Amino acid sequence: MGKIALAVFLAALGTGLVDLLLLVRSALSVYRTLNAAYDDYRAWSASFTEKGSRMYEGLRRLEGRAGSILETMDRVRESVEDIQDAMEEMRSSPLLRAARFLGRHRPGG
Repeated sequence: MGKIALAVFLAALGTGLVDLLLLVRSALSVYRTLNAAYDDYRAWSASFTEKGSRMYEGLRRLEGRAGSILETMDRVRESVEDIQDAMEEMRSSPLLRAARFLGRHRPGG
């Protein structure tokens, strides 16, 4: 009976060592997988950060262009108002009124 107990004990001890080796191998595999995932995450994060900064710069340029267009439109509006004022002054000019009057009442017309 003692020999059988010793054999069972040694078999359990051997199985335990094999289980421990398999556990270490599995832990090493998990570590490698996590390390690779972290490397992938760092690369993705750097790429995402770079894309974000490029988008931010693009938005800043777009904002500058939109501001420039708005300034140009303000100048155009002011020019149109100046032209309208000049046209109103021309319409109310006494010389233009006289020419219009003479044109309507010219002889033979």
